[in-house]
Amino acid sequence: MTPNPLTRELEARREGAWWRVYALPLVCLVLMSGATAYLAYAAFVSTHPRPHSIIIIPSNWSLHIANKSISVGGQVPGGVYTDLLAANVLNAGDFYYRYNDMDYRWVSKENWTYSTVMQVGGGVLNHSRVALVFEGLDTAAEVFLNDQEVGKANNMFTRYIFDVKNHLQVVFTGSGNVD
Repeated sequence: MTPNPLTRELEARREGAWWRVYALPLVCLVLMSGATAYLAYAAFVSTHPRPHSIIIIPSNWSLHIANKSISVGGQVPGGVYTDLLAANVLNAGDFYYRYNDMDYRWVSKENWTYSTVMQVGGGVLNHSRVALVFEGLDTAAEVFLNDQEVGKANNMFTRYIFDVKNHLQVVFTGSGNVD
């Protein structure tokens, strides 16, 4: 069972070591269930960042349906319907007219995934704590980091803080030439 995120944050603040940072090359996936999926603010920052915080809000999000038959660019903060309208998957012209929303009920019956890839400096791993902070996830969401589940969400109006230090990956890159 996942501890109460508010309790975890208060405990960490008392310790004075709550680092709002992210990882070396990593992948963050948020599985959204339902079309009311509104990823209000999936960021790596609290509402009051501290001097030792590293804030990363990547702009290269993608959204796809579980079977990957639909894949579009995503905006965070944003939501499934907004991104589908922007990609012309849904017809904006008649979306709000009369009972046309019935034609789009299929969206709410599917599982949607927001994903991104990003890189952060190597000093991140030197911190005693590394946290992934979400200011608003859909009522039902699972959060994955490097293909490992780091937590679940069950309340849209709760800040979720997941300790991800043990889920980070270091990827070495270079020319491939060894002299």
